Amino acid sequence: GASRAAIESGPYLEGFKARNIEVLFCYEPVDEYVMNNVREFDGKKLTAADHADVKLSDLPQTEGALSESEIKAVSEWLKTTLGDRVTEVKASDRLVDSPALATNSDKFMSPHMRRMMKAMNKDGADTPVKVNLEINPRHAVIKRLAETRTASPEKAQLVAEQILVNALISAGLLEDSTAMVKRLYRLLESVYRKRNEEYGSTAILFSCSMAPLPYFRLIMKMTMHIDEDVLDRVMKITGAKTKTDAVE
Repeated sequence: GASRAAIESGPYLEGFKARNIEVLFCYEPVDEYVMNNVREFDGKKLTAADHADVKLSDLPQTEGALSESEIKAVSEWLKTTLGDRVTEVKASDRLVDSPALATNSDKFMSPHMRRMMKAMNKDGADTPVKVNLEINPRHAVIKRLAETRTASPEKAQLVAEQILVNALISAGLLEDSTAMVKRLYRLLESVYRKRNEEYGSTAILFSCSMAPLPYFRLIMKMTMHIDEDVLDRVMKITGAKTKTDAVE
């Protein structure tokens, strides 16, 4: 990681914190070279916390997690949706608060080494990144995704891709954020569109209640349907004595 704070705020230490396992923080550029050559200290093998092969003991099961069949279904769907960008998708035994994390499927090239090779224009540095994606079956985002993938496939695909990108950012493996920015705008658009569909004129009321009064009344006149609750709110904002006056 770039700093101790960055490492501590990432998803890779959650499982270690939950089990009270001590870790050694390595964030200096030379640390990776040193660790790759030391490999062992005081009879204990040194393993990177973000390594794909890390195995941790089981934690007590919490209520509300996806079932085994649901985990399998959403994992297979994610693998199909994300395609060649992920080598494997599976439930994680080290995530507590985060929805997902990515581990480098290339055991011989770490993110730091990849950046160094790219800076030196070495062969293989531009090979597309492939990762193993681990998901947290207890997290609200993953549980909601398991429902949305069939109810709203287009939105679920956007969320799945953003989950992968977020995991790549945490892993230091995201090299181009252009597609991410466009996707976030599409997600925001879908959120606002759904809000307008669900709340109709009420959503317009809340978004425009601070606008100058003439514009506010004009917007209300443009609304095809205004329910009683909305009219009551309009009367309070405009000071109208009757509901008819509220939209005049």
